[in-house]
Amino acid sequence: MHVCGPPNESIYEFDNNYQIHLFVPLMISLFSVCRGRIPFVIRHFSRGVIRDALLPCESVVELSCEVYKHRGDVNYDQQRSPPMMMLHGLFGSKLNYRTVGRKISQLAKLEVKGLDFRNHGSSPHAIPLSYNALAGDVIHHIERHEDIDAIKRNDGLILLGHLMGAKVAMLIALQRPDLVSKLIVVDNSPIKQDLEAFVRPKLEGMCEIERELEGTKAPNSAMWPRITLILSKYVEDERERFFLMSNLDVKGKVTASIPRRFRIPVLEFLQNDLALNVGDWPLNRQPSKPKFHKPVLIMKAKHSDFIDERGLKEFSNYFTQLKVDTFDTNHWIVANQPEEFVRSVVAFIEDKE
Repeated sequence: MHVCGPPNESIYEFDNNYQIHLFVPLMISLFSVCRGRIPFVIRHFSRGVIRDALLPCESVVELSCEVYKHRGDVNYDQQRSPPMMMLHGLFGSKLNYRTVGRKISQLAKLEVKGLDFRNHGSSPHAIPLSYNALAGDVIHHIERHEDIDAIKRNDGLILLGHLMGAKVAMLIALQRPDLVSKLIVVDNSPIKQDLEAFVRPKLEGMCEIERELEGTKAPNSAMWPRITLILSKYVEDERERFFLMSNLDVKGKVTASIPRRFRIPVLEFLQNDLALNVGDWPLNRQPSKPKFHKPVLIMKAKHSDFIDERGLKEFSNYFTQLKVDTFDTNHWIVANQPEEFVRSVVAFIEDKE
């Protein structure tokens, strides 16, 4: 494992060895990244100890995977039915799809799996957090851990992604069309977008929660009202707050030296603007656009800005077989309309045209 920066220690003290080489560069970086949010930075680093903000550099990481098995008997033949893989969005995990994944497996009679991206869920923390790196991790998982012969016999697997996962899924389909038979894009577009206003408040809220929890051994049930109150300053939607709070590691050991944290390295994301890459689209910089000639379902949320007129038009520059389903909800289609989501997915899977 290659680490970018000083020795890989979890805590750095402001002593004579690190004052110049660690403290000054990090504080300069923090002030520039936070763009005037100095009070926020001071709240986090007023204790004389700074957390190591350097994540390991890994070209590929092994992703955590879960098979969404329905409680009843599901008879599916992998020789005839391509598996389905579901990719979550920023701040999500494979757990987000567990309920709908089991239902899709039951109704469509196929194997359905979910993956945790790097820096999410149970997968390792590492940089870069770029779309090419995320797509490379998924391709590595498919080629190393899935039945690649069965996948190719079925002309690829069915790939679904939401938000960040949607762009990863599109990128894989365009880079490796041999691995994908059908593509489902949940409320995102193949365009570059400025998502700072969408991402940064969530990160700042989760960072403040980590600071609030530092040094306390109180059970989560006792801290939940305080956590909710903190996050409500940054995120208005109650369902969205619950989604972010679900990332809190409630099973990890908590001591005076091991505080309760999120499963996502939120402080590292904030300090280095890592999560702002979620608005990128790497193929935007290429002079020629690759094409994917297999079926694509676009799930568009009516009350969301992630697929606007420009984004919808851009799909046709990459994908030649498009179908659009519109949902009367906001960006969180799976959470708000799970039954409609399952019906749309199953109908698309079973469509033989």
